[in-house]
Parts: sequence; structure tokens; C-alpha cells
Amino acid sequence: MIPLLFECKLESLFATIWAVGASRATQLRRLTARRLSPLEAAQRLDSQLPVAEKMTRAHFAFWGDGTPASLLRQLDQAL
Repeated sequence: MIPLLFECKLESLFATIWAVGASRATQLRRLTARRLSPLEAAQRLDSQLPVAEKMTRAHFAFWGDGTPASLLRQLDQAL
């Protein structure tokens, strides 16, 4: 995974970009599960481009709010 790919303007280094997005609530829950405070998690998300923009700029975009199995189904369909 390339953190902050679009924010650092590194997308031209890749032929194809795949992105997985999730709702803000899911992102916050996942970040706080990694021991970030709710404030730190929100600040981290606020410092990045919105998920919708990242997904629009990617060549392939997937929604990761569901189960791992649902994400795998999306990937299978893309392949």
C-alpha cells in the first residue's frame, strides 16, 4: 500500500491504481482499534483527500465497508 499516494502526487508512477474506500465511521472505528484516540483518528482523516475523490481518481475502486468476503467478491468481479 502506498500511503497518501494522491496527496503526494505519486500516481504517475503507477500504470494502474486500485483503491478501497470505506465510510468515515468505518475508518474512524478501524483507526481507534489501532489505538489512535478519536481526535487523532479524525485529524488523520481530515488531513487526507476525501475517500470519494480517491476512488474517482483510481482506475479500479472497491467499497470496503462490508465483510472481507464481500470485498473479495468485488475483487473477483474486477479480475
